[in-house]
Amino acid sequence: MATFDSNSSLLRSACRGREVDEDGVATQGASKERFDNRITPGDYYLPWEGVDKWEKEGVVDLMKSFAARTEGEEEQEDGSSERWQNMEDVTSRAYGMYDETGVFLALRRHNFVLKVVDLVRSRELSKYPLAVTAHILNALGEAAIGYDIGCKLGKMIKVHPALKDLAQDKKFRVLVGSFHEHGHNRLCGLDNLMTYVEGVGLEPLEGCEPFFSKSNALVSTTRYASRFHRQQAIPTYLQHTDTLDTYYSLSSTTVLEIKSTFNASRDSMRELGVQSRAEFESWRASEKAHLSTLLKEPEEETLEMEYFQELVNLQDAEYVRASFIEGDTAY
Repeated sequence: MATFDSNSSLLRSACRGREVDEDGVATQGASKERFDNRITPGDYYLPWEGVDKWEKEGVVDLMKSFAARTEGEEEQEDGSSERWQNMEDVTSRAYGMYDETGVFLALRRHNFVLKVVDLVRSRELSKYPLAVTAHILNALGEAAIGYDIGCKLGKMIKVHPALKDLAQDKKFRVLVGSFHEHGHNRLCGLDNLMTYVEGVGLEPLEGCEPFFSKSNALVSTTRYASRFHRQQAIPTYLQHTDTLDTYYSLSSTTVLEIKSTFNASRDSMRELGVQSRAEFESWRASEKAHLSTLLKEPEEETLEMEYFQELVNLQDAEYVRASFIEGDTAY
């Protein structure tokens, strides 16, 4: 299992000149940064060419229309559809001050770093999770990845011409981290939220946020660095955390998670009077079946509301008519 997400703290300011157009409006000029062809050390970074190609293979048009749903599946509003929309003008101008606008990071379930990608003059676009997903499936095989809008990403991958066959062959699944339980459609959560996925225990797949809270200390180093020195500082930090932080605490973390999972399950069953774990699944299935019947308003209720509205309209019309008659008589 793995998780990925973006972070916009590790920005790098653009070193550009200043130009003034015919109307006297100041705009950014050409880059003044010295050309540097040095290669980023280590293998943490996913090559940019392998990321950018996902934007050129029809992904943008696919996301705009969001045809990414399987045949016969009803589109549900889950609260995450706005994540990949175009930036507002104000936000776009603000991001124009930077060459790199953050990072997109992939972690294994115990917080070992898998890959990192720079967000280049953009916020989080669909090409970043698609590129990282393709790399993970090719390198590791079967995988499940937690993402805060995993429901949308999963639907997209199912129909993506360059990724759907690989994902199906590797039995790939996209999940939604436990932290985002209340930010998504409940019916969607019953299928994709970590809380309800069998076999994952208490694993939340929310490792990116705690990781970013520590990596934000790099901001003072990377904000005005050159492209190479920024990409040198970030992998150095990632290697440091993998070696001296994550690996060092791996055993104690694993044991603690196992004990917590067992104790939580046992204590909860005792408090609720549950005899078998199968009851939990039956509850989930019952709730899902009930919510499935509520996708559309009952016809009887719809007719009642329409009838009530007609009565309100009739009352308003009668009031206007009566006022008109009284006024005409007085005249």
